[in-house]
Amino acid sequence: MQVGQMNDRIEIEELTEGIDPSGGRTPTWALYGKRWAFAQFSTATEAFRLGQQAVEQIVKFKIHRDTGVTESMRVVFDSVAYSITSVVSAPRGLFTELTAIVKQKT
Repeated sequence: MQVGQMNDRIEIEELTEGIDPSGGRTPTWALYGKRWAFAQFSTATEAFRLGQQAVEQIVKFKIHRDTGVTESMRVVFDSVAYSITSVVSAPRGLFTELTAIVKQKT
């Protein structure tokens, strides 16, 4: 992989707790960081569940090595939020590969 191939801008977000207007705690997504990435899309799949059609898209994002990224985070790319399902960093590698998925009901 060439660094020049990383021309997709992504945001990585982590789930935190915020305070709502009534003083209660509420889960909210906060920016962990912005990264340049190489996005590789796989074929989208469609399924019918409980009478509704759902589309599932899996994307692999390669970023510069970042050992702080976990499966509890998400990637935002082109205004779409993808749940991270896998994070792989080679022990001495230069890159981290994030496998992420988005499910949308149609």
